[in-house]
Amino acid sequence: MTGTDRAGRAVAEAVVAAPARTVYELLTGLETWPRLFPWILHTEPLERDGHDDVVRYWGITDQETIRTWVSRRHLDPDALRMKFEQEGAIGEVARLTGSWSFTPGRDGGTRVEAVHAFEVAEGAPTAPEKVAAMFHGRTRVQLARLTECAEGLAELDRRTLSFSGSLSVRADPAEVHRVLAEPRRWPELLPDVVHAHTVDKAPGVHFLELAERDADGDVRTSRTARLVLPGKVVFKDLSPSGALTQHTGQWRVAPASEGATVTVTQAVVLDPARPASSAEVHRRLVGSPLSLLRALSRPPRATG
Repeated sequence: MTGTDRAGRAVAEAVVAAPARTVYELLTGLETWPRLFPWILHTEPLERDGHDDVVRYWGITDQETIRTWVSRRHLDPDALRMKFEQEGAIGEVARLTGSWSFTPGRDGGTRVEAVHAFEVAEGAPTAPEKVAAMFHGRTRVQLARLTECAEGLAELDRRTLSFSGSLSVRADPAEVHRVLAEPRRWPELLPDVVHAHTVDKAPGVHFLELAERDADGDVRTSRTARLVLPGKVVFKDLSPSGALTQHTGQWRVAPASEGATVTVTQAVVLDPARPASSAEVHRRLVGSPLSLLRALSRPPRATG
């Protein structure tokens, strides 16, 4: 195939019953992506210059795979438009550019148009028409989620709780980061942790399968996607239970005069069908991290 034969384009649209600027800011605000899209693990800005930036994304493509990609974005908050270009090739797609446009409607709503223009790699077995159909399908899912969140933003904000706290740990910062990044020691540090097993997917990227005993003595299992970066560990719960529908967070480790300062930040979205108080959720989410950090501060037990 020639370069022209390998090119394709996919366009998807949606009408959202929310103000255009609200929808634009939801889509372009990096900090909202892990909450906005269940398949996004983390976003990390690599460069920023005015309305231009370069962003790395980590996405959970299924329950077994985490992939990453980098996009260069140009934001136009006046025109309510974002252009993007993906850096490098991913799979059979050698080049990908596109745009998101947000047009205000007379009724106060918004028409959103997403355009993906691509070129498949030379020799790729998949025809451009099939790649276009794939992009169209994925974008329709993305638009549906964007519509749901934008139209129910007040309710989503009401059900979202955030917790953050710091603790000084009398231990080497590198060792603290290592224990947070490699949970195999958690059962010996935390009596409520029955089992901790990681499935590595790439350096610094893994799934954690954790079994914990709750206050009633029952064992609860969970599965999280985790990303280990310099000075921090990011996670997203893939099996939130109880009163939660989403649970994301990160640990940040910084050197301190007598060891390390660890900051734990978590955000959850409550299930409206299973109400719980913020104090109850706080106890559940903050208790285990603090116990782990306190365990790291204890002097090693004598042996022999």
